[in-house]
Amino acid sequence: MITVEGVSFSYTAEPFLVDIDHSFSTGRMTAVLGPNGSGKSTLLRLLTGLLAPDAGTVRVQDLDPASCPPAQLARVQAYVAQQDEVRTDLSVSETILLGRHAHASWRLREGDYGLLGYLLGLLDIAHLAEQSVRSLSGGERQRVMIARALAQEPQVLLLDEPTSALDVRAQLAIMDLMRHLADDRGLTIIAVLHDLDLAARYADEVMLLDAGRIHRVGSPAEVITVPQVSAVYSVAMEALDYSAGRVLAPTYEPTDVEGGPPPQG
Repeated sequence: MITVEGVSFSYTAEPFLVDIDHSFSTGRMTAVLGPNGSGKSTLLRLLTGLLAPDAGTVRVQDLDPASCPPAQLARVQAYVAQQDEVRTDLSVSETILLGRHAHASWRLREGDYGLLGYLLGLLDIAHLAEQSVRSLSGGERQRVMIARALAQEPQVLLLDEPTSALDVRAQLAIMDLMRHLADDRGLTIIAVLHDLDLAARYADEVMLLDAGRIHRVGSPAEVITVPQVSAVYSVAMEALDYSAGRVLAPTYEPTDVEGGPPPQG
């Protein structure tokens, strides 16, 4: 579905992503993890075509995202960016219907409104249909943006930190939906995440980036481990076992707010 071969990218003279090689499989959810500045969002933008690689190739169903017509790419994949301030007064329904322009002209058809109704129900936002998107909470707005992406009827869904700034209930609702879309709709989902526990719980595959390179790719059990996470995040970690599973947590207890955590031996 998506292949990345020998991809490197730089914003300046210094390389930012280096020799990225990976194939993302159909119908699976991949969580992209790594510290700030490791290249997670940049990799996602290369997949969307918002950036073009300096070297190597990106292919989405044999399409080059950086050069193919946007409407053609939009019929294959959809992108949900990090939450931004909404500057329009469009209603929830109007915002979702924007996603139909990959398939239709500005004249919407009966089927487009049928899909709107389905997505309003799927995302549990039918009661918000006529509200302004600007009036919504962060979790509600994120569901609207995902509905707009799904209105494109994509085969690939790219999400940049879809759970950031959301409370626990909203985070779980978004991730439950992503799991449903992968399992029942066969979507290929690539999500940049910061939460290790959400990645371990929901993803089929984890890509761990470190300083612009792939540190490890594999199942959550293979990648989200004390040695791997400690090495990449430069924080000593420990595994804690609960009835619901295992989570990783830092071993230090910050005692000096200004100075930060004590050094690890």
